[in-house]
Amino acid sequence: MNITNIPRTTQGVLAGSRKIVELPAEDYHADLSAQSCSLLKAMLVSPAHYQAQFLKPRAPTEAMDFGTLVHTLVLEPHRLALDYAVYPGKKDGRDSDYKEFARVHPGQGLIDEVQLHEARTLVERLLHRPVRRAPNDPGRPFGEYLAEGEREASIYFNDPITGVTCRVRVDLLHPEVIFDLKTANVVARDPWLRQALQLHYDMQTYMYSLAVCLFNGQQAPLPFKFLVGESARPYSTSVYTAGESFMKEGAAKYARALGAYAACGQVQHWPDQGEDDTLELDPWMVKAAATPGWQDMLAANVSAQELARESASASPA
Repeated sequence: MNITNIPRTTQGVLAGSRKIVELPAEDYHADLSAQSCSLLKAMLVSPAHYQAQFLKPRAPTEAMDFGTLVHTLVLEPHRLALDYAVYPGKKDGRDSDYKEFARVHPGQGLIDEVQLHEARTLVERLLHRPVRRAPNDPGRPFGEYLAEGEREASIYFNDPITGVTCRVRVDLLHPEVIFDLKTANVVARDPWLRQALQLHYDMQTYMYSLAVCLFNGQQAPLPFKFLVGESARPYSTSVYTAGESFMKEGAAKYARALGAYAACGQVQHWPDQGEDDTLELDPWMVKAAATPGWQDMLAANVSAQELARESASASPA
């Protein structure tokens, strides 16, 4: 093993924090002794959902696989030959040659030459994407920040409130900026922001920023920037800085998720999201207040029938 690939640990300043560089991704994700943002997201649904994720891990989608490939090419290009096998042609699960190729490359991600070319096209756009520190700053290519920072920095810390051990894995920890690399089908601000909130990127932002602050012993967090690449042509790229309200919402989610985890862990009770309640409508839910209810419609129908009978009986024979 190359000496530069041996995990190296540096002790942080606060809350039992420590940073590990060159920690293999599989070792980081396999560590269930510390809570990560990915694990805690399920607590926002229910404690039972948190427990259920260990029984049935989520299967990766095609979009997730493409994102992982781009992630590897940007942050760990040396792992391409280790983690992937490139099929010399078009992938086709029905083709006998492809089946044989898959058989002799167990444990590796299978991609074809076209997929690799497409991913590399996006990577080039990401590396040359200007990143500005301020509105009037002309910016520098992301590739320059990449050369100056620590890639895949794993930070462990003890949460100051609950004492729970947590972990984060920062895509790029630059001395001046925290970077997180994302791929998405749409990179325009409004639709991407809606997706980011749904996927709890705000909680991730806060958790990562907290980890770096505790490690460095600083109160003011570094700017947190998402570098987002479109997962299909024309491979647009966006840079979004986490604002104050975004960070505040993430802090609330983090406190709720971690607090619930700590409480459930103490009593070993993990309730699901089932409820027993009475359904009433909030004012904004009422869409047809002027429309008669079924009781009014039934009463009106009965009255009409009675009137018809009375009219029939009063008619001369």
